[in-house]
Amino acid sequence: MIKIDKEKIEKLNSNNFYILADFDNTITSKESKSSMGVINNSEVFDINFRNEHNELCIKYKEKAIYSKDYSVKNEMWNKTLRGFFELFKKYNLTEDLLKEIVNNSNIRFREGFENLFKFLYEKNIPVIIVSAGVKNCIEMFLQKYNAFYDNIEIISNQIEFDDNGHIKKFPEFIINPANKNKVVFSEDIKLKIRGRENIVLLRRCTRRY
Repeated sequence: MIKIDKEKIEKLNSNNFYILADFDNTITSKESKSSMGVINNSEVFDINFRNEHNELCIKYKEKAIYSKDYSVKNEMWNKTLRGFFELFKKYNLTEDLLKEIVNNSNIRFREGFENLFKFLYEKNIPVIIVSAGVKNCIEMFLQKYNAFYDNIEIISNQIEFDDNGHIKKFPEFIINPANKNKVVFSEDIKLKIRGRENIVLLRRCTRRY
């Protein structure tokens, strides 16, 4: 979905707006797994991983999806995603293995977006991706298609790996589907969008968790 102030649409030019976008099933096709789902649904892990993953979904994720109370929804999403990250470490997800998972996944650009990203880069229009998924996966996907341009900034949950490629650290503040409005832009991003008073918001019409 694209939301643009109708009174300003004719005034848009490459110097007065920036793109603010979700990633999963917005930039990527509706058939694509999410940047978290490609890991959770990968066949590289054994049945024990699958069982523990399913337990987390039953214990926390279902409550996160169906609760109408923001504080409960936010808490349940945090517990769900933190649980996923802990599973990745427990079952020895490495940086090389993550690259293999992403490269062999079904994540694809939504039709037209590969050309759109190239156009936005050529026009030097900032693209800010805010995602409750995994930043590493998003970067690896864009790199796979040679589309990780200098105008793109990604705000998402990054896994830090050590020099041997093993998980070292998870984000302290986990971005989840309920708390994206709490995201704060870095000073570098603020500088990049300074003077651009218009925002083009890209997000999927329906939520898929």
